[in-house]
Order: sequence, then C-alpha cells, then structure tokens
Amino acid sequence: SHTLMSDWLVQCAELLEELHRRMMAKVLASGHIFTDDTVLPLQNHDPTRRCTVKARLWVYARSRRRHKPLVAYEFTRSRSQEGPLDRLTDFRGYVQADAFPGYDRLFARGHAKEVACLIHARRQFVEVAEIMKRPGRPHVAIGFIKKLYRIERQIRPLSDEERRQQRQA
Repeated sequence: SHTLMSDWLVQCAELLEELHRRMMAKVLASGHIFTDDTVLPLQNHDPTRRCTVKARLWVYARSRRRHKPLVAYEFTRSRSQEGPLDRLTDFRGYVQADAFPGYDRLFARGHAKEVACLIHARRQFVEVAEIMKRPGRPHVAIGFIKKLYRIERQIRPLSDEERRQQRQA
C-alpha cells in the first residue's frame, strides 16, 4: 500500500541521516565547494490550492582537484537564503556559485570567498543571442567564453600556481 511504502521510505531516510551528515561534513571540509539549486515540484497540502509548490534541491560538491568527487544534497521548501546560509554558516573557503543574492550575507561575513560561475554568466548571453535576428554583442561574448573554456581545458593538468600564471597571461 501507499502508506506502507511511505513508512519504508521514512525509515530508510532515518537510517541514512548519519551518512548524509558525514558526507556533508566531508564536502564542507574540502575548502572549495560548488553549490547550486534546482526547482523540485512538491505536492501542496493546502486544500485551497491545486498546484504544486516550488521547493528546492541544493547541491554541494567539493572540488575534484584535491579530493575524490563527493556530492551532497539538501532539500528546502523554498529558495529562501536561510537554507544555504544555515548549511554554510561555519564554512571556510571558496564557494563557487551563481549570483544568487542569498549568498551575499555569507560572503559579507568574510569566512567564505565568492568564486563567480562562468557557466551562469554564459547562460545570459545565450538567452539573448537566441532571440536576436542578427549576430551581435552576445555572440561575440559567447565566442570569448568559448576561447576561455578551451584554455581552461588545456591548463587543467597544471598546478594551481601554473594555472594562475596562464590565466594572467
């Protein structure tokens, strides 16, 4: 029955809580994380509303340069800044994310350093380029970003300092 399967799912979640806590601790201890959120439709329990609610699934991944890949997820019922701020309150290091204003308070504290995400910036140019009738400035920007991506692929195996020097050049 639906009730029995729901009970099983709740029991599994309870058993996995410690594993999730340990995974999240390892991700956050890495000193460089990537984070983003995605919309997750959630059934609405309000009988006056028939549509789903836009909940969020937040991803936290550690950098692969110094660690084995590890990703942890966290669910929130909204895109409120409280979700990531609560999770990252003790984090120290680099946070690579989109320009979500909810992170601003985190960066203002000074413990986490913002690393901008070029993929999110590129997306804005792509959206504008798709609606233009003739090639223009967004197309030029996309061309520059392609060149940067090519350089990043070439310098990926280098050390941090060598990559920094190549980027400056």
